[in-house]
Amino acid sequence: DDEEQTLQGDEETTSITIVDDLYPKGLPDSNSIIKHSTIPPSGFDQSQISSSFTPEDIERLKLSPDNVTVPIALMLLWPDQYGSQTKARKECRRRKILVHKGPLLEVPGEGGGKKLTFDRERLALVKVIDRVKPGETLAIQTRMTHNYSECKNHHKSAPFHLPIIYQDDHVAIVNKPEGFVVFSHKHGGFGRENVYSCLPWVLEPPKAGVVSVLRRPSPVHRIDRGTSGLLVVAKTKPAMVELGLAFKERRVKKTYTAIVNG
Repeated sequence: DDEEQTLQGDEETTSITIVDDLYPKGLPDSNSIIKHSTIPPSGFDQSQISSSFTPEDIERLKLSPDNVTVPIALMLLWPDQYGSQTKARKECRRRKILVHKGPLLEVPGEGGGKKLTFDRERLALVKVIDRVKPGETLAIQTRMTHNYSECKNHHKSAPFHLPIIYQDDHVAIVNKPEGFVVFSHKHGGFGRENVYSCLPWVLEPPKAGVVSVLRRPSPVHRIDRGTSGLLVVAKTKPAMVELGLAFKERRVKKTYTAIVNG
């Protein structure tokens, strides 16, 4: 289950393995590192910098192969994930990016290989204005732990019975009873008598290792208070995004049953 990474050196490519759990602890410990990359010893390729940024940006930011800002480094290391400086800066401000100052710790591995591990004393959260140099490692972290227990607000039981139709590590489907709202009003209307407050009681949290877990499960659509029926719930951020788009683009088919008297 070790995570493998390839470093590009001046003369050869060295295969290394990160010694830790599949996802090493980030900052704070409730976060986990899900991706990392070390800046090559010779720095970034000048042609890559020239082709990715305008001469004005290169001059303004004083970019060189061995000295770039963190957002620029993110764009060079992961161009598919960070297609703009705006997105890269936003990830820094959201405290998702770490820097490991200096080389990773090297320890002997099996078969004469090399193993590397993060030195937590050298790990730090980055700022948008920080600059990185060859040999330093940038890492992306995310929260992979839930907080269902705290969300129960120390109450001894769920506010009402909420049947579960289906659930896995990412999504769930519950059967909302008539007479309850999905979300409480902005100013506290209905108190705990809403589906959102009830979910941490009835759903199982995602298993350890699931990425981008929501602090608490959240419905991705609404059903009127007087209507009962199936309600789709997200447990992770990717599920929330994809299900939200499915409802927005009307790819979800809804079927209603009504009883008419008279």
